[in-house]
Amino acid sequence: MSATAAVIDTGTTLIGGPSAAVASVYAQIANAEAVTVDGETGYYSYPCEQTVDVAFTFGGVSYSIPSANFNAGTLSSDDTTTCLGALFVVDSSSSYTWIVGDAFLNGVYSAFRFSGTPAVGFATLGSGGTISANDSATTTTNTSTSPAGAVSAGSALGLVALVTVVASMLL
Repeated sequence: MSATAAVIDTGTTLIGGPSAAVASVYAQIANAEAVTVDGETGYYSYPCEQTVDVAFTFGGVSYSIPSANFNAGTLSSDDTTTCLGALFVVDSSSSYTWIVGDAFLNGVYSAFRFSGTPAVGFATLGSGGTISANDSATTTTNTSTSPAGAVSAGSALGLVALVTVVASMLL
């Protein structure tokens, strides 16, 4: 997959992406279906008891979204068996393709650099307060080490990073 522009947004709860990619993810989740939320289309629901792991790849490193983070809650207080998925459709005419919010960011350490060349870096959460800083299982407590998957872009917005985004199901 070619490089894709993404906004890494700590102020967004869910993850927005192109309709074809989002539909492809939900096609792999049994009993997932498109739903309208507050009059807006582009959302999907699935059975709450289902375990779902979605992974995004940034800078060649894959980061899983735990099932609990993918679950955005029940659709209504009347139906506690159907949950809203964290991915929704955002077909944008701007230069970015994805808006990556807290559903992803809650599962990684993230670092933002605003001076010089703007950059965003991620590291996987480890056990016992360690950071997994590369593709191997090596962990380190040296937080000054650049996280694996660090990406940069010369965007004036600072939070826009050119990254490869691949959403895949790990069922």
